[in-house]
Amino acid sequence: MQEENLKKYIHQIKKGLRLSMNGVASTSMREKGLDYKLNFGVSIPRLKELAEEFPKEQELANYCWQSGSREMKLLSAMLQPSETFTPEMAEERMQQMPNSEIARQYVTSVFSRVPFAEKMAVSWLDATDELTRITGYLILLRLFAKGDDLSEHTEAIFPEKAWRDIDSPSFSLKKAVTDCLKRYGRRNRKYAEITFSLLEEFRNSIDLPTKEIYEDIKFDIEFYLNKGNTDSCRKE
Repeated sequence: MQEENLKKYIHQIKKGLRLSMNGVASTSMREKGLDYKLNFGVSIPRLKELAEEFPKEQELANYCWQSGSREMKLLSAMLQPSETFTPEMAEERMQQMPNSEIARQYVTSVFSRVPFAEKMAVSWLDATDELTRITGYLILLRLFAKGDDLSEHTEAIFPEKAWRDIDSPSFSLKKAVTDCLKRYGRRNRKYAEITFSLLEEFRNSIDLPTKEIYEDIKFDIEFYLNKGNTDSCRKE
């Protein structure tokens, strides 16, 4: 990208952010613990609209990432071309990831779309850093939801890692695993049974929160699979 165009796009982006800023939303985020160097309080839908006005270029994505503002970090994911995104760049981004909001946008826009998504996600399941481990589960969740065929290694290792983390004292990690298991089990009856078998120990637990994890996952999977069968019958 020519330097002249880069400067023009950056100027237009900053202008768009100032015109869209929401002080109330910014204050609310800060009160909830999302503390950024600079936060305009711009909504995700508005940021997506703004991103559509610009080309996906590596130089532009890099500039946005290096900015300290919430909105520029989010835009860096939305403007990142997947074809130029390398495993090394992914590791660097993850090491510098400020919080779960930015991580989730990177999962949606970039991490789950690159050819090495599965391999990266599985490796991150063993990370000592909690946000990196959560991000690994969120990538797999997206791959399960898309119906991607995964390697035998991933199919074998995912239940083992999920069982390790499902009872984590961290609410955020536990929720990421729970949501991922729901998507895993929704794929078909085979994966549903693997999930139920994995959590069999939770089914009769005397600990109410533990038992609720099993019931929540089981209800979600069965509802989805039964709904699919009902829809198929209606089409016939």
